[in-house]
Amino acid sequence: MINSTQGENSNSTIKKSFLSLATISFLATCANASITTISDKVSNGSIVISKAKTNNTQTRQIKNSRSITGGGCNNGTNCTISNTQNQTVTIGNGGGTLTIESGGTISTNGNNQGIHVTSSNGNVSIINKGSIQGGSNGININNNATVNNINNSGTISATQWNGIDLQN
Repeated sequence: MINSTQGENSNSTIKKSFLSLATISFLATCANASITTISDKVSNGSIVISKAKTNNTQTRQIKNSRSITGGGCNNGTNCTISNTQNQTVTIGNGGGTLTIESGGTISTNGNNQGIHVTSSNGNVSIINKGSIQGGSNGININNNATVNNINNSGTISATQWNGIDLQN
């Protein structure tokens, strides 16, 4: 039979052990993290997002081509949108720089993202001076994708879920 003092001590030990394991897990993740900074000129602030790195540095160094498709972009190194586009813009494995001008809009509906990032090589920059309105997400950063920066002085939103969605 355990008296109340022993029960409390036992629970306290379990909590401390759990917190120690959680701390170790968190620190291990941070040791392998890359940092992406999203600056927001409207609020004069920035958001720092950390995501665990993969061991694909050799793959990242090899892939220097860039590919942006959809929404009027045609597999180029750079794509500038200055009018309204009603389909998802995908930044694929080659990466690239996507610029939405102040008069530009990416507007999708349903389960479609405004911008879908799948690139894992880190050559991705998104500059938004206009409007990104996704059906499910404004910007969806897929599983192992890496974004160098998102510079936003416009609007990023979604009708269903998130303005910016990081999947892991």
